Amino acid sequence: MPFRGNLVSSGSNSKIIKGDGPDWETGITHLMPDDELCPWSKRAKCQDPCLVSAGRGKFNTVQKARQRKSDLYHSDRDLFMELMYTDLIKFEAYCLRKSDKEGNEIKPAYRPNGTSDIPWERVKVPSKNKTIIELFHDTNRIKLYDYTKTVNRVYKDPYPLTLSWSGADKFYEDKVMEAVDRVPNLNLAIVFRTREMLEKAMKSNSGLFGRSTIDGDKSDLRFLDPVGVNVGLVAKGKAKTDTSGFVYDYTH
Repeated sequence: MPFRGNLVSSGSNSKIIKGDGPDWETGITHLMPDDELCPWSKRAKCQDPCLVSAGRGKFNTVQKARQRKSDLYHSDRDLFMELMYTDLIKFEAYCLRKSDKEGNEIKPAYRPNGTSDIPWERVKVPSKNKTIIELFHDTNRIKLYDYTKTVNRVYKDPYPLTLSWSGADKFYEDKVMEAVDRVPNLNLAIVFRTREMLEKAMKSNSGLFGRSTIDGDKSDLRFLDPVGVNVGLVAKGKAKTDTSGFVYDYTH
């Protein structure tokens, strides 16, 4: 049975399940993105084609559940953070029990921004006066990682972050490419229109943006990727037909 908490769950994302393998169990928190929870999504034009409609997000019941969690974050952030902390304690214990049952170590990983882009390095659990990064990631208890479109976050590198590219807005795209130039070993997530385009980019001798491209759909464990690469993802949901520039049409 997968883990189910108030805010954290595992086994609810097909890509994450596929990438966990025998060594990892990945928890994730899905919220309903808005201008506060995902501030750059409007410029990058990824809110509807990717965050809202991808995977199980297209279902009404799923969207309502995500909205309830988002409403709680907005209305009572202290309670939200205490629930998240409690869930992570239980998730850690769940992985230990699963390790004992299966006879091998199951390491816990966690993506707090499944469909949001909150700077968790700034939000504290009130009862602990520490962030979840300080409580879990920095103490090697749970491996945290995320994708982000908030470019400034990657300069501080609070925990493994993969910066997401979008060509829908020149200002945003320029900021992303500036970060690629300035931040050593930064990985860049790029959504390709089709698998064929992704595979062409992976085979390119010159590389996209002068960087090699890997298949990011094989696993979601981004902290295990080589550094300084493009992480190629194939468009899903409404992103398949999106023409805003959020999806990359590779023609080389």
